[in-house]
Amino acid sequence: MKKVIAWWRGSCFNHNVMSDYCTFCDTRRPEGGTNHLVLGDDWIEFCHPCGEKETLTNGSGEVKTVNEVFALLQSKKD
Repeated sequence: MKKVIAWWRGSCFNHNVMSDYCTFCDTRRPEGGTNHLVLGDDWIEFCHPCGEKETLTNGSGEVKTVNEVFALLQSKKD
């Protein structure tokens, strides 16, 4: 079952404060190799390849890749 996440209420930040460990593929990445999404109580750390293929669905059924949601939140942050 896919988790429904309201990404418009999330936040994002770059990789320089966490472990560089992708939660999707369970691999340690080189320093700076992951990004992070904070969506409510959920923290998602992900590498670029997984961000391209893993998806999130919001309450209205809209589906986006993790990288798309990250970019959306990054643009709102800037």
